[in-house]
Formats: sequence, structure tokens, C-alpha cells
Amino acid sequence: MKKLLATLSATAVMAIPAGGAQAAANPWHTMTFKDQTTGVTLTAVDALSATDAWAGGENLDAQPSFDHWNGAGWVPVTGATVPNVDAAYIDGVKVFASAVWAVGTWTEDPASQGSFVEHSTNGKTFTMQKLAAFALYGIDGASATNMFAVGTGTTNAPATIWHYDGTSWKKSFSVTGARGEFDSVAVVSASDAWAVGETTTDAGATVPLSAHWNGSKWTKVKLPGAGNAVFAMLGVAASSATNVWSAGFASADSDICSDCNAIADTLTGGAWTPNNPPSYTTVHELDAVATTGPSNVWAVGTRYTAGGDSYNLLDHWNGSAWTSLGGPNAGTYNDLMGITSVPGQANSFWAVGPTADGSAILRCC
Repeated sequence: MKKLLATLSATAVMAIPAGGAQAAANPWHTMTFKDQTTGVTLTAVDALSATDAWAGGENLDAQPSFDHWNGAGWVPVTGATVPNVDAAYIDGVKVFASAVWAVGTWTEDPASQGSFVEHSTNGKTFTMQKLAAFALYGIDGASATNMFAVGTGTTNAPATIWHYDGTSWKKSFSVTGARGEFDSVAVVSASDAWAVGETTTDAGATVPLSAHWNGSKWTKVKLPGAGNAVFAMLGVAASSATNVWSAGFASADSDICSDCNAIADTLTGGAWTPNNPPSYTTVHELDAVATTGPSNVWAVGTRYTAGGDSYNLLDHWNGSAWTSLGGPNAGTYNDLMGITSVPGQANSFWAVGPTADGSAILRCC
């Protein structure tokens, strides 16, 4: 469920700013880069500084691919090949001063699937290691030797978290007795981290899932939900222990997302509280979130039309209200799947996602 494939209502219409107001000035712009229209699909991004950021995804050979921002431009970097598979793609990237880490999932017909980790210490070449996990969707850490990766353990298995201690990856936490997945993880410090995703109840309903790391163990923390709606929290981000945000979607349909709305929650007094962007009459979903402070939060995703077109969705929280933007876009297929803030910058973000020709990298602000 990392990326929803929406089935659309025939009466859906293009989204407009909340309340029908005049669109606010859009601070985002599209970057030009070598891999922009080469078929490389970028789905994850992370930044270390204003002159060091990495985006990851897959290339035309369905193998891991990266682009590196060096302060002047985005430079393609080839990932390590995952051998003997039909496809392998990056879903999460984490950048440290000493290393670049990425996690992803590989598939092989007819129904074989697994996960892998990519690692680079020189920014030029990567090594690859397969992990005993069905899928990996996110990675973050307090340091290059203290990281968490999140996903699903085995086929039809519960949401699971793995930990890297500088030597090896080991299972750190698993939600027993329920099928599900963790889609994203945000590490504030060695003793403070959050993971979010979704899981199933005994009755078969899909509900939001979150867990908190206190330095010694993971503990489930309830996320808001409503009735029988399907919930999935696909992204989580934090700038401090008290400024933590999660984002995803809720649907009134348990099988297909024909009535799908973007949702966001914020951590308030140690508990998750709904703080949702404007509702729409069309299908909307959020895939990732980033924040530099409680009055500067960006959540990104996709908005769909009745005709099957998709456009970028960028929702901004300024501390008191949400503003919703529908671009920039490249053509009629756009899908923002990753966003990151730039450390040391008060108001700087990168966002990435696929387009009809390849990928888009957007910059703010």
C-alpha cells in the first residue's frame, strides 16, 4: 500500500484552492536535470546541507538509480545492481556526512519479492545487501551506525522495523497478530523516533499505525481514525521532539480509493491530533511530509481527475491555516512521492516524484 492506485469517480473535477480562493503565489519551481526525461523514476529524497542532497528511485533497466545535488546541479549516480530479479527500486534515502544509505524492494515473477539496502561511502559507487524482509519503504537514523528501516516482515506479515548498529541489520520491532506495514520513519535522536503506516484489525479493517522509540524499545501509539474508513499514514517527519507530523489518506471505500482524502496528524502533548488539509470533492492523497518548525510544514502527494490525469499536490501549514497548491506539473501525469527539508536552512525543501516522461525534482522556497 506504499503507493495507492486510485479508481476515480466519473463526477470528479479538478481541485481548486480551499474555499475557492485565489491561488496563493507558488514558491515551488521545477529543476532541470540530466535524468529528467530519461525514464529514471525518483521516489525518495534526503538532504544533508544546501550543497548535498540525494534522490533515489529506479532506472529504465528497473534497477536502483540515484541523483546527487552538489550545490550546482543534479548529477546521475548508478546504484548497485540487485541480481536475478525483474525489478528493484528505491523507496527511502538517508544522507550522512560519511555515507549515503537507501532501502528498497525487489520483485521477481511469478510472486517472489524481497528487500535490499544500498550503501555508499564515497558518493560514487554503491554496494547492495539483501535483507530478510518482504518490503522496505523508509529509512532514517541518528547516525550512520544507528539507523532504522521500516516495512513489512514477510508475505502477508505484520509491520516490522529493523535496526542497524554499525555492523548488521536486525529486527527491532514487529506488530504481532496483524497484517500491515510501516511506510516511513523519522528519527529525532538516539532516544526518540517515530514510525507510521497501517495495519488490519481482527474485523479486517485497515487502520492507521504508529510506534514510538524511546531509546530502548518501540511502543505502539494510537493514531486518530474514524468509523470503517480505510486509513494509511505514508509519511512522517520531525524537526524536534514536539514537532512531529504524519501524512497519508483516508477512504470511505475499503476496496478501492474512490472517495479518498488527504489527511495529516500532528503530535500534541504526546498524542496524535488530526490537523487535516482542506477536504476536496476529488481523490487526493498525501505520500510524504517535511517540516522545519511548527509553523512550516509541507505535505506532498497527488490529486486525480475523472479522466485519469494526476497532478502534484503540495499542502502547506503556516502555523494557523493550510494552503493547497496543485503544481508545478509536467504534463498530465504527476505524482510527488518524497520530500525533505534542508538542514541548516529555515525554509528550504526538495520534493521528487515520477512524471509521464521520467521524474520531477521540485525546489522550494
